[in-house]
Amino acid sequence: KEAKEEKKMIDLEKLKRELLDEGQDPSTDLDAERKVWLFEHDIDLEKVPGTPHNERMIKNFQSRGKNLPTYASQRYIVKCQVADLKARGIDPIEHFTQPDVMEKTRAIYKMDDKVASKIATQYEGLMEQYGGKLTPPQEGEVPFVSQSAETVSNAATAVVAAGPSKSQV
Repeated sequence: KEAKEEKKMIDLEKLKRELLDEGQDPSTDLDAERKVWLFEHDIDLEKVPGTPHNERMIKNFQSRGKNLPTYASQRYIVKCQVADLKARGIDPIEHFTQPDVMEKTRAIYKMDDKVASKIATQYEGLMEQYGGKLTPPQEGEVPFVSQSAETVSNAATAVVAAGPSKSQV
């Protein structure tokens, strides 16, 4: 039972990291929050009356899906921020769970699509200019590697160090 709970916690962290990599903050993006709740509690928040998720689903149903926000630019902005944090050695999950950051991230998701599109274009230019970061490289920066990814990376390093096996030659 403990192993099952531990695996669920690991899978939950993996889900949150994947969502952040896609630009969906599990603390402030309604879709990401819904996915986390569904995984964690097996409850679909769209089906719980009174939740913002349910209200949005009803609104979308009533408008027959017309003029729905896509949040593409807003999520791109968050995705760039996540990449920048990782490049600077900061854990995105820890960063995005800070109350002041959550407030700012919520404001990004509430942005008008046109404004978000302009900012996303600026972020795209910065990402290209600084090689996958929003800011110039700083001395002493070490990229962030999550624990689970680190063990995979260490295993890959060991494989590379050992060289190709005889079956691959």
